[in-house]
Amino acid sequence: MKNSRFFFYFLFLLLLISCNQKSVRTLTVIIDESINKEAQWVYWMSLYDNEFNIIDSCFIEKGQTEFVLVDRIMNDSVSMTELTFSEITMPWNRSMLTVDSKDRNIKVNNLTSEGFYENGSTVEGAFAEEELRKIDLKMRKGSRRLSELTEDLQVADYDDSIAVAKIVKERDSLKQYLAQTYLISNLDSVKYMASIEGLLSRLSFSRSNGGISKITFDSVLQIISERYPKNIQIQGFRRNYILGETTPLASERSKYWHKRRDEIRDYTYFKDKNKTTDGITIPGEKERRAPGMYAVKPYTNNVAVYTIGTKVQNLKLKDPKDNYISVSDLKTNYILIDFWAIWCVPCVEEIPNILNVHNKYKDKLSVYAISLDNTRQEWIEGIEKYKCRQFTHVYAGTWANEDATLLTKSFGINSIPANFLLDKDRRIIAKNIRGKELETKLSQLLR
Repeated sequence: MKNSRFFFYFLFLLLLISCNQKSVRTLTVIIDESINKEAQWVYWMSLYDNEFNIIDSCFIEKGQTEFVLVDRIMNDSVSMTELTFSEITMPWNRSMLTVDSKDRNIKVNNLTSEGFYENGSTVEGAFAEEELRKIDLKMRKGSRRLSELTEDLQVADYDDSIAVAKIVKERDSLKQYLAQTYLISNLDSVKYMASIEGLLSRLSFSRSNGGISKITFDSVLQIISERYPKNIQIQGFRRNYILGETTPLASERSKYWHKRRDEIRDYTYFKDKNKTTDGITIPGEKERRAPGMYAVKPYTNNVAVYTIGTKVQNLKLKDPKDNYISVSDLKTNYILIDFWAIWCVPCVEEIPNILNVHNKYKDKLSVYAISLDNTRQEWIEGIEKYKCRQFTHVYAGTWANEDATLLTKSFGINSIPANFLLDKDRRIIAKNIRGKELETKLSQLLR
């Protein structure tokens, strides 16, 4: 009797251990000297719907080559995650890792300060991440081809209408494919729930840039939301995009960790600027915002905000040669005021489209490109890198600059990209028109 009772307890213990193992997800990370040259804290954080949370954290010693983080929550509140280090700055778009509910043992090999998949870094056991990466790699290949076609148009002989039409046809077809067809076609082929959420995020980004119509996006989202009625993320998309409801306020816990994450990032970015001669780090005035943090809330009050119909006057900023250029100096009938920065991925992705419209209507349209880059050097290098010298380039300064904050507040800007189309009287007649919408608007005006 005793033996049978012992055997029963032994089986129960094994079952309990097995269940506990299933309720835990681990993230093992192998790091190199670009990260472990200083002792520091590392945080594993997640963002799901509008809830920001900390999954786990640990302290790593100087010279330590491996650490393990543990997710004991294991519920739907984990999907998009990121690693944040207290002493080194990792690029915001390279520190993100998609986690699916089926992931158990995730391992990152040779992580450097450049982030995931850079300098030989590899990820194992993150199944949705692997799926989405394969999808993104094919999109990047298509994007490279799109850039080639855009460059071909810039040097094309416009007297050869057949050749130009051929390039435009291939470009527009590829744009449509990358922004809509390719993403939608993958929704039924991916295996993991987090992959579907990731594809919907990419589609929503495409919708905001005019790559996919609202009707198409809403119809796709409606089908997916009916298919997965209990998924928090997907129902959040449906709530925002189809029903037009506002997102519920984030919890106090979420607000705390979001603020804490930003504080850590700011510290790592500015700490070298704030060191005294004896090597002690002290608080100092921030000269610029951390890279990638391009959604901000202007703090300047009592500033009149430009709206549709408002006349833009006295807008004058310095160009790369340090000369003041005013909007009134431009003589075309229409002016597109475009706020951008090279660290803003959506801004950079919109450049080829603006270039195309500008080249098509160069006698009728000027582009007054206002940079919010971190430094003048980065801004000037960006102009050359993205081959957009045709625009009238001016520099407002970084977000933290008082003049730039006043300017963005005047235009009611909380994030970039943002643009404003002015008519011959220099009144705002449209704003935030991108993609095909910009070309269509100009075509209608010039009829």
